Amino acid sequence: MNNLVLDEDVLRDYLLGNLSEAETERLDELSLTDDEFVHLLRVAENGLVDAYVDGELSGSLLQQFESKYLGSANRRQKVEFARSFREFIERNAETEISKAKIRTAADRTKQKARRIGVSRHVFSIPPLVGWSAAIASLILIVSIGWLGFDNLRLRRQIAQRQSVAKSQTQQNEQSTQTNRGSGTSAAEEELVSLRQTKERLEEELRKEKQRASEMERTLSQQQVAPAGAARLATFLLTPQMRSVGELRTISLPAGTATVVMKLQLEPNDNSRYRVVLLEGGKTIWRSKTIEAKGSADEKTLNVILPSQLFRKKTYVLRVYGIGTSGNSEVLSDYVFKIE
Repeated sequence: MNNLVLDEDVLRDYLLGNLSEAETERLDELSLTDDEFVHLLRVAENGLVDAYVDGELSGSLLQQFESKYLGSANRRQKVEFARSFREFIERNAETEISKAKIRTAADRTKQKARRIGVSRHVFSIPPLVGWSAAIASLILIVSIGWLGFDNLRLRRQIAQRQSVAKSQTQQNEQSTQTNRGSGTSAAEEELVSLRQTKERLEEELRKEKQRASEMERTLSQQQVAPAGAARLATFLLTPQMRSVGELRTISLPAGTATVVMKLQLEPNDNSRYRVVLLEGGKTIWRSKTIEAKGSADEKTLNVILPSQLFRKKTYVLRVYGIGTSGNSEVLSDYVFKIE
C-alpha cells in the first residue's frame, strides 16, 4: 500500500471529505489500484453507516456525516439499505422470541398434565375385597363403602383436571401454529418484496445498457470527417462497475487529432464535475470544472482530450462530483483500452 499508514480516523476523514486535495488524490488512486485499500475502505464505510443508523454518532461527527456524506444520492441509498436491513433483522428476532415463549408455555402445560396423570395412580386406591366367608362385619362394610365413595370422588376430580389440562394444551398448540404461520408469512412477504426489487433494478440496468448501446451506434454513424481535415473521434462510455462486464476497447482512426469522450453519469445531485485521466494509477491529465448536459436522470459529460495522450494501453477516466460546499467525491470510473 505504498508504505502509507492508514487508521480508522484517516479513512473516516477521507469518506467525509476532510482531507487535503493532495491526500484525497493519493487515496483516490489507491482505490483503483490497491485491492487491500479498497477492502479497508469498504469496512470503514460500512462501520460508519452502521454507527449512524444505530444512533451512535453525535456532535460535529454527526453534522459532518449528514452535511457531507449524505450529500450523495448513492450514499443515501447505502444508508437506507442498512436501515431497512436492520429493521428486517429486528422484526424476525421478535418473531423468534414470541415463538420461544409460546413453546415454553406449551411445555409447562404438558408437564402439569403428566404430573396429574401420575397423581391418579398414586391416589387410586383399589377397592378392598377381603370378604370373610364366615364373618360379615358391619364396620368393614361401612368402611369399604366410604372408601369406594371417596375413590369415586377423587377419580372425578382427576378427570376434570385432565380435561382442563388437555384443553389448555390444545389451545396453546393452536396458538403456536397460528403465530408460527403468521411469522413465516411475514418473512416470505419480505423476501418476495426484496426479490421483486432486485428484478426491477436488473431490468432498469438492462434498459440503460441497451440505451447506451443505441446511442453509441448513433454517434458512430454520425462521425464523418472531410478528407484532409483534422479528424474528431467521439465515443460514448458508461460507468465501469468493479469486476463486472468486459473491458471497453476503443480504436482511434488514423489522423485523429481530438478525442471527445461522452461520459454517461449515474444519477446524482451535483451540478459541477472534474475529470482526471489515469494511466497505471498515475494522473496524466486533469480537466477544468465541467457542467453536465441533459436531464436530471440522464446527465452526460463531454470531455475533450488531445489524441497525443493515448498509446496502446489501458486508461481510466475518473469523475469527481463537486458539491455546493466545494468538497469533491469520486462518482464513477470509466475504464477503456486503446488499440
